[in-house]
Amino acid sequence: MNRTFQACLALAIGGAVLHALSFAGSGPIDDDFICFRYARHLLQGDGLVFNLGERIEGFTAPLWVLVIAAGLAIGWNPVTLSLTLSALACGLAAWAVGSAWRTLRPESSWPVPALLVATSPALAFHGAAGLGTTLLASLLVTWLALGLRAEARQEFAWGAGIALALACLLRQEAALFAIPFFFGPGRRRGAAWLPLVALASWTCLRWLYYGGLLPMTYTVKKLPVAEDLARGFDYFMLSTLVAGVGVYLLVAVVGHLRSERESSWLRCAIVGLVLHTAYVIWVGGDYIALARFFVPTLPLAILMACLGWTDALGRGRGLGCVALGAAVLLPQALQMKLSQGLVETFPQARVLDDHCRPYLALLHEFDEQRWESLGRYFGEVVPEDRTVALSPIGAFGWYSGLKIVDVLGLTNASAIRREPDLDIALKGHHRSDGAWVLSQEPDYMILGNGVRDQAGRLVVNPWEAGIVKDERFSLEYLLESVPIPGGADLDLYRRRSAPPLPGARSAR
Repeated sequence: MNRTFQACLALAIGGAVLHALSFAGSGPIDDDFICFRYARHLLQGDGLVFNLGERIEGFTAPLWVLVIAAGLAIGWNPVTLSLTLSALACGLAAWAVGSAWRTLRPESSWPVPALLVATSPALAFHGAAGLGTTLLASLLVTWLALGLRAEARQEFAWGAGIALALACLLRQEAALFAIPFFFGPGRRRGAAWLPLVALASWTCLRWLYYGGLLPMTYTVKKLPVAEDLARGFDYFMLSTLVAGVGVYLLVAVVGHLRSERESSWLRCAIVGLVLHTAYVIWVGGDYIALARFFVPTLPLAILMACLGWTDALGRGRGLGCVALGAAVLLPQALQMKLSQGLVETFPQARVLDDHCRPYLALLHEFDEQRWESLGRYFGEVVPEDRTVALSPIGAFGWYSGLKIVDVLGLTNASAIRREPDLDIALKGHHRSDGAWVLSQEPDYMILGNGVRDQAGRLVVNPWEAGIVKDERFSLEYLLESVPIPGGADLDLYRRRSAPPLPGARSAR
């Protein structure tokens, strides 16, 4: 390995970590705190539950929950641990991409795909958002890097098998890579069984402990096929704009088809990328910024796109090769503008505002930081036997420690019997059951995020409308405004039989 390559790869690794840390003011996101709460209860001996005694799998990253639990066991702050691991995973992804590039392009002096990975705002943002997203991305591309190295040395790919097994424990859609791995480069070799054993082990545990084959989040988010496909395609197109997803995939596939390179590992990676893309479209995508569902395969897609581009160049494709190269680089330039918040200069790109750095920081301040403050306050003034119903349950639930009535149904079974409301635009917010929420008789309810609009009205979220329309609601609950130390007043609904919070006054 020449010195230029070493220096550039080191720069890419360090740059990827620092880029992720530059988004520290935008994460972790609320769902990460749900994992924290599961981890705390596991460590305390209460089981993998969100509320004590309620066995509902309201998370999709079991290995991440276990890692957070291990950190809690040795005294780590989970917020710090999540940010540290996620940022370091960005560096690991850059290293793995550079290593794979070096294996396939030993004559190269520049780890081009590693540098592209380091400058990707999508990867960097999720390096702060948490949930193990960037860790999964690094494990998938490490699997390929170790596999290519084993192939070049004609060795057994145990390292690759372990990496993919860990990926499968992190999120089960990694099985979309485990299947082609088993029937491809891992055929008749023990390493290919490791991911399958990991998947089978967690599936059995899930069945025995939770009584189902899928996490509750799947039930909450799944819509009719046609609806999900339409939403998924829109999500794919948006992810292409903000992260280059579709472009990288297209260049990777076209380049691979035109390449004369023979490698079962590369074929396996391409098949996995295509399957994963189809899966994300099939489930209808996501609502979290900067292509969260595609980020796990983003470093891999960038690597494969760069390989596809250079393979096409090697065959003298002329103008077509230039077009492929531009297709790889132009989305990166767009991402750089997004990360700097410069999209404001392009009015026609207003749809991309929600993916800009300034907006993400403001959103985190309003959401997670505000819910942290409210959670701490409720934990101090509300007796532990009282319950609170709300939609954003993560940070509030973690810091308050109170029993939570989850309006969205991620951590309870209410969504199973609820038909989705397709008029609601936000993915994963379609199956809220207002009647069920009221049947739980929560002592306090925070609806509409507890914030009044510019006209001074508290407007509930669309998925919370079923609660306020129920005739029991107006009979059993009072709207009050509560002063919060160091923050704006909170509007909430108090059950008539519950004690008022300090300083509460009627808000009607």
